[in-house]
Amino acid sequence: MKIFQSFSIKNKLTSIILIVTVFAIAIAFIFVIFKNVATFKQEMINNTLFNARRIGELVAFPLSLGDNYKSDVERHLEILRAIPFIANAVVYDNDNEVFAVLEKNDTTGIPPRPEAKNLAEFEGKFLHVYNPIEHKDEGFGLIYLKVSTEGLRRKIRSNLVTLSILLIVLIILSYFLANKLQALISGPILDLATVTREISEKGDYSLRVQKKGEDEIGLLYDEFNDMLEQIWLREKERDKAEKKYREIFENASHGIFQSAPDGRLVTANPAFARIFGFDSPEDALDSIVNLKSQIYVTPAKRDELQWIIEESGFINGFEFEAFRKDGSIIHISENTHAVYDEKGDLLFYEGILENITERKQAEEFKIAKDAAEAANRAKSEFLANVSHEIRTPMNAILGFAELLGDDISGGPQKEYLSAITSSGKTLLSLINDILDLSKIEAGKLELYEDIVSIRSVLTEIQNMFSGEIKKKSLDFQVELDSYLPDRVLLDEIRLRQILLNLMGNAVKFTDAGYIKLSVNQNFKDESQNKLDIIFSVKDTGSGIPPDQQELIFDAFKQLQRKDSKKIRGTGLGLSITKRLVEMMRGDITVESEPGTGSTFKVVFKDVPVVAALPEFEIEDAAGMEKVQFKKATILIADDIQSNRAVLKGFLSGSDITYIEAENGKEAVELAGEHEPDLIIMDIRMPVMDGSKAIRILKNDKKLKKIPIIIITASAMQRDKKSSSKKYLADAYMKKPVTRKQFTRELKRFLRYTVIKKVETKKPGENTGRAADSIPPGIKARLPELLALLQIDLTRKYRKIKTTFIVNEIEDFSKEIIDLGNKYQVNLLKDWGDRLYYEIQSFDMEKLPHTLECFPGLVKEIASYNE
Repeated sequence: MKIFQSFSIKNKLTSIILIVTVFAIAIAFIFVIFKNVATFKQEMINNTLFNARRIGELVAFPLSLGDNYKSDVERHLEILRAIPFIANAVVYDNDNEVFAVLEKNDTTGIPPRPEAKNLAEFEGKFLHVYNPIEHKDEGFGLIYLKVSTEGLRRKIRSNLVTLSILLIVLIILSYFLANKLQALISGPILDLATVTREISEKGDYSLRVQKKGEDEIGLLYDEFNDMLEQIWLREKERDKAEKKYREIFENASHGIFQSAPDGRLVTANPAFARIFGFDSPEDALDSIVNLKSQIYVTPAKRDELQWIIEESGFINGFEFEAFRKDGSIIHISENTHAVYDEKGDLLFYEGILENITERKQAEEFKIAKDAAEAANRAKSEFLANVSHEIRTPMNAILGFAELLGDDISGGPQKEYLSAITSSGKTLLSLINDILDLSKIEAGKLELYEDIVSIRSVLTEIQNMFSGEIKKKSLDFQVELDSYLPDRVLLDEIRLRQILLNLMGNAVKFTDAGYIKLSVNQNFKDESQNKLDIIFSVKDTGSGIPPDQQELIFDAFKQLQRKDSKKIRGTGLGLSITKRLVEMMRGDITVESEPGTGSTFKVVFKDVPVVAALPEFEIEDAAGMEKVQFKKATILIADDIQSNRAVLKGFLSGSDITYIEAENGKEAVELAGEHEPDLIIMDIRMPVMDGSKAIRILKNDKKLKKIPIIIITASAMQRDKKSSSKKYLADAYMKKPVTRKQFTRELKRFLRYTVIKKVETKKPGENTGRAADSIPPGIKARLPELLALLQIDLTRKYRKIKTTFIVNEIEDFSKEIIDLGNKYQVNLLKDWGDRLYYEIQSFDMEKLPHTLECFPGLVKEIASYNE
């Protein structure tokens, strides 16, 4: 078997096929030879028996006649002489005596008659055959034939020669067939070996072997190709990973390196080179032969690093000062670990490092920044406290001035009172400007975007400045783009503040000519969902010199004029305006020439457009009518007596009983004792502040239904709803409070009647009533609304007042709200909202009082149409 080990697979397969084939053929040939020999012997026996029978039939009659006919028997035996290979023939009679003999080639003698009558056997080179002689079923003796086997041997030899030749031919043919057929197995295997060798030489795992069948070799091909696929994918992933990590290594912002134990730099990436000021990693590798002496400002830090690594195997966040190539010093943070071989010997240090110089500087800056922020917080707290302390006396000053205004009709006192009110409002404006600027600088000024009607804002601005503009005999022009959408999403309060500042400056610096307020638009897309809105305030005033056009937007900076004594203000208006515009994603610019005038332009970008809003809203006429509240008890909690006096003065003429408290604790006690109809609560008070007192009242089952209005000088949120919710109150007002504001809030909670003012109207004089300013398009619809209120709604009111069924009252409130929305009467809508809220909260104490206000509400709306 050892010789086969050196054979190629081709020769092995050929040899195996040939051996198996020859073995199979040899077995077959042996079988055929034995079978043929047996067949030949049987044929020889059969032929000899046939001759014996034929001769026996011929000699049977003479034999039966006895010895006289012996010659006839011998004559018949002579026939056998012509038959080849018959050596002897003997005829025996019934007495077992030799009757006749034919001696041909054999002289061995006549054998004795055997006992068996039928016998055929081979012995040596002869076949001995004994066959009985019978005639008509009667036996007459026995014939014996002795036949030479020479013919049989010749025939066998001839057959062997033929079979041997055939065997050789088959063996030769088998060899050629084996040589050809082995290729079915060796060929694919050799192809597999060829591909394997090619892959080994080229390293190309994308090569594949072509499958040629579905047999085991085909399965081997599939498995081999699958193996190549897996290897190829792994190679691809490896290459990808190598590329990725190579890119990370090359592009990392942190320095990656390897260094020998003796301090020699072994590997470095580009970031390492950049950090230390080298042109390339190769430059760093060539230059740095000892990190300790060349890089470390303090060489002992290198010894410290190595000692820590020896102790723990790694180090993280190790900071030290390092030299760059140019000699400058930077701060480094290093993470490093040691790499050992299988024997535990140190091979090298490997790690990353980072330039933390900017971080170190930032830490110093942060200390300064924290100090600045602390100072800014202190400033904000100071301003908030100043605001509260100033607003508190200002509430009394402006409140009493307003009360005195009703009692003084003219003369110097009226002028003095006007000066007091004007100065108070100026001081209040200063406080508001300083607070706004402080909030902007602190980043705490929040915008509240909501649906805004630009037309309504412009109408309000126009009304606010119309009086002062008339005093100066200026022409006031308002231009509104006809394609401007009615409703957009902006911070209405800040928009109004911006326009007030710009209009205020225009009026202040314009003594002759005109002021023009215009609004234009520029849609941003075809869907017209967003647009740019351009507000422009143009005047023919004194103008602004070019060198001061940027200066005017700085805080506490004002335009320098020769007649600067005329200029009033803090110099904060335009600074706040610019910052508000920028917070609202807008831009503000100014174009001006001295002596010609100025144009301030504000552009708000990408303003969302919402559904259209009717052009005008009907204002509550309460401010122009005398409101008299019905009998009620009000608890006023404020630690400043003058503030309490102002509020009581606002309600003069009404049947109001006042209970006064100087702190929250007194307010809680008095509320429990008297159970007032309304509580007015200041927030900042001694002993117990207002917020704590409100929480106590709202947690009391008996007192929680009493409405509470916050009235405070604190710089709270400007959103009334959020402020009220924060303090659990029902309404919120900020000092200083005007009579109109105070009356409007009280009307939400107390029953009242409206007393019309009787005025004498001179020819061409405007009475100043709110109804006179209602646009004709809306005013024309008032009779329709009044018809519904005075007939249909009044009938329903009388019914529900009698039955007092909650579901019907709820339906009534919804109908009122719908009418208020439809006819744009806020007074009607607000009353409906209040009624609906009290139904939903099941407030059976307030609900009857609110319901009784309906007739007065109808009368007040009817006054609009007069």
